[in-house]
Amino acid sequence: MRRIFAISMALALGTGQAWAAGPCNSPLSDTELATTLNGHWACQVPEWNEQHTGVGAATSGNIVDYKKGPHDPVDPSTTVGTYSIAKVNGKGVVTYAYGPPGSSTFSYNVQNISGNSYSFCQITPGNVVLTITVQNTHC
Repeated sequence: MRRIFAISMALALGTGQAWAAGPCNSPLSDTELATTLNGHWACQVPEWNEQHTGVGAATSGNIVDYKKGPHDPVDPSTTVGTYSIAKVNGKGVVTYAYGPPGSSTFSYNVQNISGNSYSFCQITPGNVVLTITVQNTHC
């Protein structure tokens, strides 16, 4: 519950750093989103350490919260939701669904800032921009 509250607050309020990143005026395509996200971790320390389980050009997968790792006896990695990638109005859109079906859904356009740093620009439910690092290993 604490985790969902933290994510909800981050999504509702954003961060100063994220707002400075600016809007997504050149978002990634659906194909670029799949290449960027599938098999990688989305990191916004300390709130997010989430692996996207899709492979290759897959357009969906599970979201796994790394926590303390898959073999930790106290706080192991767990699946916390799903994501899907689509082309909407010529732009790539990633939609995340957390919790029971229909409970918490968020859609984003994603734009590369530089290197492995991305702006996630929320389409629904609001106008929040988050700066997320996408990398090959957990955060």
